[in-house]
Amino acid sequence: MLDLFITDDQEVIIKIAIAKNKKKETIVDESKEEMLKAYKGEIDEETIEEHEIAFKHPSFGDSVSIGGNITTKDGVNVDFNPFRIRYETMSNLLKSWTFKDSNGDAVPATSDSLKKLSPKIANFIGLLLDEKIGSF
Repeated sequence: MLDLFITDDQEVIIKIAIAKNKKKETIVDESKEEMLKAYKGEIDEETIEEHEIAFKHPSFGDSVSIGGNITTKDGVNVDFNPFRIRYETMSNLLKSWTFKDSNGDAVPATSDSLKKLSPKIANFIGLLLDEKIGSF
């Protein structure tokens, strides 16, 4: 029997590594190993953090909700906002993450917290999520 329906417990897991290079710039990659290979000698290894972000696997209903959030209608025209696609997808599907603040306290995985995430990190996560779920 084919598995045709998405259940609430199905997740898409994204794993990333974040670090600072010798110039104190933020570097993001898919893993510590990939980062060290790609940026050989440029990474301050003591700054490497590995994180996991869990998203709900999208269903057709999720795609309808997200689609409704990225368009505006004025009664005559329908405008499509491409800048909201990634944000709406991520915020609607976000379940949990391992990010902590500068005091070491867990940061809640909410749309408000997502808005405050560094664009470099958020876009990297979004690209990996796009690869895993495809466009819907």
